[in-house]
Amino acid sequence: MKELYDGTKVTVVEHPTLNVSRCVVSCRDAASMSEAELFAELEEQGVKEVRRITRKNGPVRENTPSIVITVRGTIIPPYIDFGFIRCRTRPYYPAPLQCFQCWDFGHTGSRCQAKKPICGNCSRTHPIAEDKSCQQTRFCYKCESSEHALSERSCPLYKGEFEIQRIKVDQGLSYAVAKRAFEARSGPKAYATVTQVDNEENTALLSRIDQLTTQHKEKDNIIEELRNARCNQRQLANEVPPIRNSSGSPYEQLRILVDEQSAQIAALTDQVSNFLAAVMPAQSISTISNTPPYHSSDRSN
Repeated sequence: MKELYDGTKVTVVEHPTLNVSRCVVSCRDAASMSEAELFAELEEQGVKEVRRITRKNGPVRENTPSIVITVRGTIIPPYIDFGFIRCRTRPYYPAPLQCFQCWDFGHTGSRCQAKKPICGNCSRTHPIAEDKSCQQTRFCYKCESSEHALSERSCPLYKGEFEIQRIKVDQGLSYAVAKRAFEARSGPKAYATVTQVDNEENTALLSRIDQLTTQHKEKDNIIEELRNARCNQRQLANEVPPIRNSSGSPYEQLRILVDEQSAQIAALTDQVSNFLAAVMPAQSISTISNTPPYHSSDRSN
C-alpha cells in the first residue's frame, strides 16, 4: 500500500517485535567469531540480529558458545546452519524486566517512580555507593524473608516472573495474558508460595523420573542378555543330535533351562510395561515387542 483512498501517503513497515522470534544456539566452533561475522554468515537464513551471550570472569567479560539469534517469522527454525556445522535451536526465555532502583518488575530504572533507590541487599533506602557493597543483613521486603536478598534470583517472586516469561514464549502470548494464565493456574494461594511449591514438586518429580528411567534401562539390558542367551541355546540345541526324552538327558536339561529363561523374559517384560503405564502418558508408550517364549513343543524331536 502506497496511499489511502483520499490520497494520503502511507508507508508500510514491518513490526519490530511481533514478526520476529528468538532462539538460542550453542556452537563451540563459532566461539571465536565476532557478532558481525556471525551475522554475515547467517543473514541468508532470515537472521535479523545476532547477540553473543557473555559471562563475567573477574573484571572482564568473555564469550560463551551460546548465541541469541533473532529470526524473521513467529516460529523458530529447528536448526541453524553455520556452514561448517549445523546446530539445533532451543527457545530463548528472556530474563524478567526488573527495575534496579525499586526492584519491581515491568519497568526499568529510567521510568521508575520511586523517590529513593532501595538497596538490593537489605531492602532499605540508605545511600548506596557504586564501588562498595552493603554490609547489613540481607532481607527481602517483598517476601518478608531473610533467606535471600531482594536482588537475588532465588527469590520466589523472581522465579514466578521467569515462569511467566516461559508461558509467554511457549504459548506465544503477551505478558499480560501470560501473567493471568499463571495466576489462574496458581489459584487462591500466595504468588510466592505457589512458585516455591511448584519448584519443589517439579524437582521431586524429575528425580523420580530419573530413577525409574534408570531402572527401565537396567531391565532392558537384562532382557537383552536373556534373549541372547536363549538364541545361543537354540543354536546349541540344533547342533545336539536327536535324543529321546528322559529325565537326565542333555536334551531334557536344555529344554528346562530354556523354558525357565523364557518365563524370566516374560516376567521382566510385564514389569517394564506396568512401569511405563504407571509413569508415562498413554499416548507416549510404545509397545514392547517380545519374541514368543520358546517351548520344547516348538521343536520336533
